[in-house]
Amino acid sequence: MSNQWFRMYAEFSSDPKVQSMSEAMQRRLVMLFCLHASGDFEKLTREEIAFALRNDDVTLHETLQLFHQKGFCDENGNLKNWNKRQYKSDSSVDRVKKYRDNKKKYEEKTDGNKNVTTMKRYSNADVTPPDTEADTDTEIEDSLRSSSKKNQQKKSSDSDIGKIHHPPPDIPPDLWKDFLAVRQKLKAVNSERAIGLLHAELEKLKAQGQSPSAVIEQSIRNSWKDIYPIRNQGGTHAASSNRNGNARAKHSGFEQQDYTAGTEGFIVT
Repeated sequence: MSNQWFRMYAEFSSDPKVQSMSEAMQRRLVMLFCLHASGDFEKLTREEIAFALRNDDVTLHETLQLFHQKGFCDENGNLKNWNKRQYKSDSSVDRVKKYRDNKKKYEEKTDGNKNVTTMKRYSNADVTPPDTEADTDTEIEDSLRSSSKKNQQKKSSDSDIGKIHHPPPDIPPDLWKDFLAVRQKLKAVNSERAIGLLHAELEKLKAQGQSPSAVIEQSIRNSWKDIYPIRNQGGTHAASSNRNGNARAKHSGFEQQDYTAGTEGFIVT
C-alpha cells in the first residue's frame, strides 16, 4: 500500500528499543518508515536504499542488522507489523472508491424517492476494526443519508410553492409563485390558513381600489412576507399633498409685508 503519509505513534519517543539507539539511527528508522509508506522500498536496489538512508554499503549493513536485532525489520529491511499499524483506510484512493461505490448503491436503493430507513452495512473487519478506522462505513452512510435528505427536502419545498396554493384572481401565476418564494426565504409558512388570509386581505384591498398585482409586486420588490396597501396612493398621497400645501401657505406672502413700518426717524447711512 503506497501513501503520502503514515501513522507514527507517540510511543516512538518513549520506546526503550528506539530511544536506546543514537539519534542518527532513529532518523534512519524514520526514513525506512517513509520508504515503506511511499511503496518505494520494494522497488529500490540495495545501493539506492543506502543512498536514501545516507549510508554507504557497510553502514547500511550495520543499520539493518541493528534494526533486525531490535525486531523492527527482517534482515533485508522489510518492516515487521507495518500493515498491522497502518490501515488500508488511510489511503484516500481506497476510501474515495468505497464512497462512490456505496453512494451508487445507496442511490439505487432510494430511486423513485422511496422511504428507505436502513441501508446494508459493508464490513471491513478484515482490514481494521471499526473503532480504529480513519473513515468508517458508518460515516459514509450517514453522509449519504444526509445528502439525500437535503435533496429531498429541497425538491419538496420547491414543489410546495404553487403546488396547492393557486393564485388569487387578477394575479398571474408566475407573480404569485415569486411572492410565495419570497415568503419561504423569509421563513414564513405557506400553509393553507396563511394563504387563505392573504387571499382575504387582497380582496379587501381590491375593494378599496388597490390593484392586487401591484400589491404583490410591492411586497416582492421590498422583500416583504406580508401584503400592504400601495404606498403614495389614496390617503397617504393626499395627506402628503396637504402637508406640502400647508407648508407652502405658511411660508408665503412675504412680498406683501411692509418691513419699513415703525422705522421712521432712524437715519440709515
